[in-house]
Amino acid sequence: MGARREFNGLLIDPCLPKGWKQAKIRRPFRGATYEVTIHNPEGVCSGVKRITVDGIEQKSPLIKPHRDGKLHRVEVVLGRSGSTPKGARRQAVKIDKI
Repeated sequence: MGARREFNGLLIDPCLPKGWKQAKIRRPFRGATYEVTIHNPEGVCSGVKRITVDGIEQKSPLIKPHRDGKLHRVEVVLGRSGSTPKGARRQAVKIDKI
């Protein structure tokens, strides 16, 4: 579903079947619980267009651990956008031979 733990936080990078318009997961992580709702209005498999945590838009798909014992609501919108948050998609790196 795309909510996986990383050393620095919880990485939100969902991959859904194109026909799914919405999905929800509940994920305990480092002393807090994250309720992640994934919206897929464009019917894409992947590509994060926007992420909010407790109503605050995030610049990165990596959510820092809250460690407060509370429930935090994460809203993810999938879609094609030139403003994809850094790290949401892995980019191929070309290495030239010397």
